[in-house]
Amino acid sequence: MWQSIKTQPQALLYAVIIHVLLLVLLGLSLDNKTKPTEQASFNNVIQATSVNADKVLSEVKKLKEWKKTQETKQQKKLKNLQDELKKIKKQNKKASLKRKKEERKLLKIKKEQDDRNRKNSLKEQQRKIKAKKEAKRLAMLKSKRIKEEEKIKKLKKQMQDELNQKKLREDKIRKEEAEKKRQEKIKAEKEKKRKEKLAKEIAEKKKKAKLLAEKARLKKQKKQEEKRRRQQKIKEQKNREKELQELMAEEQQEQLRKSQVNKYKGLIMAKVRQNWLNPVLTSKGLSCDVEVKLIPGGEVILVKIIKSSGNAVFDASVERAVYKASPLPVPKEVSAFDSFRRLRFNFKP
Repeated sequence: MWQSIKTQPQALLYAVIIHVLLLVLLGLSLDNKTKPTEQASFNNVIQATSVNADKVLSEVKKLKEWKKTQETKQQKKLKNLQDELKKIKKQNKKASLKRKKEERKLLKIKKEQDDRNRKNSLKEQQRKIKAKKEAKRLAMLKSKRIKEEEKIKKLKKQMQDELNQKKLREDKIRKEEAEKKRQEKIKAEKEKKRKEKLAKEIAEKKKKAKLLAEKARLKKQKKQEEKRRRQQKIKEQKNREKELQELMAEEQQEQLRKSQVNKYKGLIMAKVRQNWLNPVLTSKGLSCDVEVKLIPGGEVILVKIIKSSGNAVFDASVERAVYKASPLPVPKEVSAFDSFRRLRFNFKP
């Protein structure tokens, strides 16, 4: 019984709680049974004292309220007991989980201890086998010595009676039976040792197979990783080549754009010079920087001298020449024209 209580403490706890609830319910039923007696006694007192009807009604009302209060208290107590039972069940569940965890831990420790004991037992068995072999050798030497002594004794005492011979034969038979049993025991021990050795070899083979499988898995994983790295390297090389090609294409495009800009700048300068009229009052060696705003088609919408030549007449003649040369020669493509929307150049006759 105590063993079952130790292994299942929850059952004991539930039994105690159920008994407590039964006792509480029994007490409540006894209180309900005593109330009518008290009420009857109270009614008798009312009749004996001839209390008026209002007072009787008041007392009855108080009695009902008291009864309702008691019932509310009883329900509250019952609810508290139920809540406590739920709480205890929850605690027991936690304790059960903790106990199971401890039991698993103890089982692990016991297993480790059993393994150590098994190893020690194997060593002890080997020692005993060795001791038995030594005892057998000594017994054989002793037996041989005894036989020689008996042989000498027989030669010396040829007149030994039949009784002693019979006794010697019985002793010999008994020894032979003991030797046979001992040999059978040694054979059984050798068979047991052989089986243990075989089991150990099988375990070693399984272990080696597992190691080989793990080695193969790691080798395969390494090859996959090397393949992934090679693919990543090839991908990065292709990306670099692509970026280099794009950069070269951009450079070629930029060189083409610059070549086109220089080409059309030369054409614009030539057309402006064709439309430029040299003022009589200007001096030789004058130049100015001009900024021209254009719209698609080469139409000039604004001319601005951003660096004067120092001669206002010369600067004004250059402005007139630019307006007169409009529309200026520009690329027809919109993407190429973007470089000519705001054009700057140095005008020098």
